[in-house]
Amino acid sequence: MPLTGRSTEEIGGLEGQLLAGVPEDGRSVSNRRLRDEILRWDSDLYLAVRKRLIENGKLITGRGRGGSVRRTPSEEPPGNGEVLDEAAANREGRHPDEPPFPDESSLYDPMLVVIRERWVLDQPFDQVLVEKTDRGGRRADGIWTRPDITVAAMTSYTFVPGRHFDIVTFEVKHFSGLNVTAVYEALAHRRAATRSYLLVYVPDDQIDAFESPTLAEITEEANRHGIGLIVAGDPRDFDTWDIREDAERVAPDPARLNAFIRNQLSEGTKDQIVRWFR
Repeated sequence: MPLTGRSTEEIGGLEGQLLAGVPEDGRSVSNRRLRDEILRWDSDLYLAVRKRLIENGKLITGRGRGGSVRRTPSEEPPGNGEVLDEAAANREGRHPDEPPFPDESSLYDPMLVVIRERWVLDQPFDQVLVEKTDRGGRRADGIWTRPDITVAAMTSYTFVPGRHFDIVTFEVKHFSGLNVTAVYEALAHRRAATRSYLLVYVPDDQIDAFESPTLAEITEEANRHGIGLIVAGDPRDFDTWDIREDAERVAPDPARLNAFIRNQLSEGTKDQIVRWFR
């Protein structure tokens, strides 16, 4: 653990360094810029110190490529909330005649890893499980009922009694078949989920061609329906994931939620969920 063995004074100093790198006027700074350019820390140290500041109410997470942070309203004067963004790094290992992600199914595994190892760190979850559900489950309950990736999570809060359960779904789309219909697929998943995201892969060399009208229409519809929208420049690199819309949390019908867990999640995940609430 990056903070193991450090004194209270040392940890406090690290927290002060990180906080000093966050604008005082309320603007956000990308995690990548703060970590790599301002602090020059490794990822484990940055995430450990950032987590402490978030838990202590000093920072809140935000949108942008790779996510961002800004001071909480009590810690800074009003600002415009803009995100400092950056161009993605050059991709490694690409053959000009063989794109690394030729279709939607090629995106599932790398995106699952990023969700499991990085996206969840921006969430308040105490316990979390992530699995592919594009082909899982016993049966389909109708059109657009099976998300590609599902997160099951349990969270407890200091001042709110009980343990709280979330099912977060991700509908993954490849740029080659991208249109506004994808929003409605994600919306269908929310009948049995607390939050639903549309996660689309658009490489940097294609982004300008998709901004208008495709991504503009998708963003508008996602915002209107409370669906989260993430545009990934590289499925393997969270620093290229542009969080354009946060998903609205809803309370699905308990019967639908229970049926989704029963029919779509693996036996191991179901067993773990039961243990969380024993």
